Amino acid sequence: MSMQFRSIRALILLSFVTFTLCNSYQAKIEFKRRPFYEGNYPKVRYEANTITKVRVDYSSVTHTTNSIPTLQVVVNPLLRRGSLIHDSTFKALADLQATHVRYVPWTPYPRLAVAELFAPKGNPHCGQVLSGANLLMQCKNGTISSIDFAAYGDNGGRCQSFKTNPTCTNTLTVKQFLLQNCLGKASCLIPASNASFPLRSCSNSQATYTLAAQWKCSYAVNETSWDFSLVDPLMEDFMSAVTKPGTNDTRGAIINWSTSPEWLWATDSEITFPDDPNQPFWTYELGTELLDRSLVDLGNYYERLVRWYTQGGFTDEYGNKVTGGHYYNITFWEVLNEVEGEHGMTPQSYTQRYDAIVTAIQRAAPNMKFVGIALAHYWWTEWYTYFLNRSNHIANVPLEYISFHFYGSCNDGTNPTEYEGFFAQADGFHNVVAQILKIRDQLSPSTKIDTDELGVILNTEVFPTIYWNAVAALDTYQYLTLSMMGIDVIGVSQLVGYPSQFPSVSMMNWTSGQPTPRVWALKLVIQHFDSKTTKMMETYFDASSPIFAQGFISGNDGVPRLVLINKSSNIQTVSVPPSFIESQVECVDEISGFGPARVFSLDGPLLDMQRFAVCFLSQ
Repeated sequence: MSMQFRSIRALILLSFVTFTLCNSYQAKIEFKRRPFYEGNYPKVRYEANTITKVRVDYSSVTHTTNSIPTLQVVVNPLLRRGSLIHDSTFKALADLQATHVRYVPWTPYPRLAVAELFAPKGNPHCGQVLSGANLLMQCKNGTISSIDFAAYGDNGGRCQSFKTNPTCTNTLTVKQFLLQNCLGKASCLIPASNASFPLRSCSNSQATYTLAAQWKCSYAVNETSWDFSLVDPLMEDFMSAVTKPGTNDTRGAIINWSTSPEWLWATDSEITFPDDPNQPFWTYELGTELLDRSLVDLGNYYERLVRWYTQGGFTDEYGNKVTGGHYYNITFWEVLNEVEGEHGMTPQSYTQRYDAIVTAIQRAAPNMKFVGIALAHYWWTEWYTYFLNRSNHIANVPLEYISFHFYGSCNDGTNPTEYEGFFAQADGFHNVVAQILKIRDQLSPSTKIDTDELGVILNTEVFPTIYWNAVAALDTYQYLTLSMMGIDVIGVSQLVGYPSQFPSVSMMNWTSGQPTPRVWALKLVIQHFDSKTTKMMETYFDASSPIFAQGFISGNDGVPRLVLINKSSNIQTVSVPPSFIESQVECVDEISGFGPARVFSLDGPLLDMQRFAVCFLSQ
């Protein structure tokens, strides 16, 4: 029995070699990469060497699409200058000529992801910690000369503008304690607890209490830790690769400095991290509450960051000019990443932080467009219901895009037959996407959608290279299916994913610097599905077969084309429509390996497709 299907586009890979990874591999954030099936992955088995007949009615348009195929680039030591694969990786990125490429300096490398790693130091000094932690009052090259503010309990506000709840704050005892025990000392450690500073008539949970203090030092130099020496080269090389030559057009790059300085957050103790910028550190993002509950400090950090990259510099916390000379034309800013895991945000707390960051960035870049949520648990639909309800936002805060992520997996990452299940997992993802679209259409129909992390994460560090072909085929399947659903931006993950993350997400060979089939397949998709409207034609084939097919007419040249995907770990044969006999064929498969798509003419009605191959046929 035949049924109509949509088509998808391809990415594929190599011959049979095994990738073996170094012992230092540390991608162990279980939360971040938990696929929808929670380990009970569907198994699909296709017979070998079947013949699937494909028919396309080029007089019948089922859908039109201008969905954008793209990828994400996550900061990684191998992207740094001097890396053996630096030049080839950024060349591969530039050669793709992709639009809306996502750039993410991310948490495991604090020194490569945060531009102000330490809190400003100068008079007045401030500190605030949650109940159960210790507050360190300290003066560099001096002693504590005065106590301007001290309170334990239900505190709010920020440095120089702390606020207290008169019915649930102890100020007198705290200040007396600090005056008696800390005045005249270079440092002082104070426990934050009810035992130390009793509270009466408080209905709030003790877990939310803070100990806050503001003091002056006998000798103080106003200084900040703003330092772009490590982060700038990465950002510069990325922007150079995505910018259209001879212009300032960054092709709609989506910038996401997802990791905020840890000193903004209330933690049990000070966070220390490696001096080596290349050493992964997976516990940088601790704390769920910001010390400054007004969110001003959070917003100011991102405003200064944007000014550095778009206006040549900024004014720091003490009124000093900090200049850098960057004037990038940044179109999109995505606000934080996988926020339900990073700092354990709720829809309510994230929405407040989104509004604060957006409002602050708009002061620096009034025309900036924003992407929100970046959700890992894409099936947590309550996030979309809350975030897309405009009544939950500050007036006039834009809701231009939302984003969410999908990663497939399998039970045995070394077994190519299990890769066939990736496509069924993607179908489950698409079912949830349909629900998200309904929520969007009801609450904020003008909001666009970016699926900016699509890929696979294996449970093994060793896998056959046919895996790359399987994920290339999946990437293409995702693009075709999601574009038919009306998703605006469809991004695969990620350019370099090893070391420190999951090697199975990488699109580059991290040892040789060669693009894997995922890159070459994405290149085909970008070439054939350009920014102009593409017509998807009515396509017929056996739904139970291992072949996925989609006929289309590109808005670029009006040429009828056909994309074919082999979803199986066996060679399969396709009977193509008569109009494609003697057509040009471009295939990313085991034969093309780490090289570009192989190109040949089809000399008959049958096309033999390699395992997990992606092929484009042009009349």
